Amino acid sequence: MVISFMVAVYFQFIHEGLGFSPVHPSLMLVFGVAITTVVWLTVTMLTPPDRVETLQSFYDKIHPIGLGWRKAVNVIPSTGRDSVTAALLCWFFGLVMIYGALFGTGYFIYGSIGIGLICAALVIVAGFALFNTLPKVGFE
Repeated sequence: MVISFMVAVYFQFIHEGLGFSPVHPSLMLVFGVAITTVVWLTVTMLTPPDRVETLQSFYDKIHPIGLGWRKAVNVIPSTGRDSVTAALLCWFFGLVMIYGALFGTGYFIYGSIGIGLICAALVIVAGFALFNTLPKVGFE
């Protein structure tokens, strides 16, 4: 996050002050994403990995689906309820809940009660669907 902030400050306040020509805002975004990604990957490769105990604790709490965990932690046998489709559906319902709540709150604040109520209804429907789908991915 710090590097993203520093890149944004550079383009907003420093770049033209150094005598460089102005950069189009969409190009600033591309440069910012590229620089941030390179720095994040570099830091990831240069810093030590998390301890096995931390990874195991995360795995035990979340039970993520995927074969990549076998190299890092002791994987529990599948319960037969590991469904990637259900996991993606839960992700989608969670996404609808979050954005519905965010946009709904904004609509209520700015006085668009009707659209705010539609967003609130979406949050309720997505929440109901999410909690009915969670058992299919191993959460009770």
